[in-house]
Amino acid sequence: LTATAGDYVLRIGGADYGLGSTGTSNPCYTSSYASFEDYTLNVTPAPSCLPPTGFASTSNSANTVELEWESVQANYYLIEYAAAGFTLGTGDTALVYGDTTVSVAGLASNTTYDFYLRAICSATDSSIFTSKVTVTTDCDAISSFPHFEGFENGGSRPSCWTVANTNSAAWEFTSGNQNSSVTAKSGSYLARLYDSNGSEYLVSPTFDLTALGTAQVRFSYSMVAWGGDQDELKVYGRSSASSPWVLLAHYDEEVASWQEVEIVLPNASATYQIAFQGIGAYGRG
Repeated sequence: LTATAGDYVLRIGGADYGLGSTGTSNPCYTSSYASFEDYTLNVTPAPSCLPPTGFASTSNSANTVELEWESVQANYYLIEYAAAGFTLGTGDTALVYGDTTVSVAGLASNTTYDFYLRAICSATDSSIFTSKVTVTTDCDAISSFPHFEGFENGGSRPSCWTVANTNSAAWEFTSGNQNSSVTAKSGSYLARLYDSNGSEYLVSPTFDLTALGTAQVRFSYSMVAWGGDQDELKVYGRSSASSPWVLLAHYDEEVASWQEVEIVLPNASATYQIAFQGIGAYGRG
């Protein structure tokens, strides 16, 4: 599409009669049952230095984010980044020569960053910045033990805990089970899954267990039945994010008050995770 630079008026309209429905459209139609909107289009010369396209994050870790984009004619590329919400011109920068990928290192863990990209075509000519790419870095692996989690986070999921394999149900962080026959063992909150026919994994942060001789997890749980309907709880472990979940325990009988359990963790690693799968079946949660 080519056009002479300048302002152009675009009129969009419609009518029940007389505007293309029965003859040639009349942009100056003034009868009833019609609606029009006018827009001004400003056509400017194409920029001499085009911005890159396809800017995206491909992977990230606790302290590194990997970025990529499509190549354009440029001497090099400039990336500006900082904690999310920063003002362009105040962030850190990375220069990339002869490539369309970069690994931005030295980032803080569990932190959200904004990244912007522009092409530098000459000493006096550069593109506009692309739209931002927002990435949250992973959490550091927990390596100080014993580690305790009481879900005391104001009713929200604690930092670095995630959910997975959601099937029409959700873990909540509240003061008690569905009928309050069981309340928080300590503090004000507990983790609860209450549903008629759904399930979800509540996944722990990553643990570095390499310094431990024998690693184990200790937790307390309850599952109150409701008129014979019984929820279930399954506990899984995995040695890394790319490893399959291994079932460690399965509980499918009523436990009307808090019961403490200890499970030895097999295949302890530097990237170990634990998942609690709540399975709702119209119990009390």
